[in-house]
Amino acid sequence: MSHKAFIDSINFKNCTFENILDEKNYRIEEVKTIGVFNPDRWREEFGKKTTRNLVDAKIIHSSNGSVIPLKRYAANRKMQVIEFAGINGYTSRSKLLNDVLLEIKEQFEDSYVCRIDIAIDMEKIPMSIIKELKEKRTPFKYGYTTYYKTCKEKKTNQHIDIKHYNKAITDKLSYPLERLEFCFKSQYFRKIKFKDVETIFNKMQKGIKRFSGLVVEIQSL
Repeated sequence: MSHKAFIDSINFKNCTFENILDEKNYRIEEVKTIGVFNPDRWREEFGKKTTRNLVDAKIIHSSNGSVIPLKRYAANRKMQVIEFAGINGYTSRSKLLNDVLLEIKEQFEDSYVCRIDIAIDMEKIPMSIIKELKEKRTPFKYGYTTYYKTCKEKKTNQHIDIKHYNKAITDKLSYPLERLEFCFKSQYFRKIKFKDVETIFNKMQKGIKRFSGLVVEIQSL
């Protein structure tokens, strides 16, 4: 039996997204650019610091109240990265962010995908799946989240991260729910445009099965 899997986060890269977003529904706030540095705003909105490799950081404010990070990295200054993180959660923030993505996704068709987080939610992740993950990777816990890494990996890598956490706690739910998440990174996609993203779903599904034994069907946005 296959389980439904959902895209919880998706990142795009393009030369500029500011030319795509119309001024009527979106406002751009500069946080870190030439002559501007206001790291407290970034922390206030996203709960994290601006890192050294971030050469340009802006906040997109949508008309429905969503805030979306827009970045340029030192490794590739020509490309902007826009992050839609947490679109398949159980909060009003997730729903609003998902609404923004659905509204503008046709304008993003020729943008490149550089990250997709695939979420599988269950009342409780079976021990058989946890055992399968442990046979291939080493678990370590940070806060409420357990990460599964290979011996060669450090804290991060550019291919895939796997994590397991209690979604009922993170989204303050009144019922039990756990999430297994597979984060496919930039090196996994190479040059896949958003309009062609479903062509890589089969490869991602096979990867999930290889690591966890789970047979999943990734749902389209």
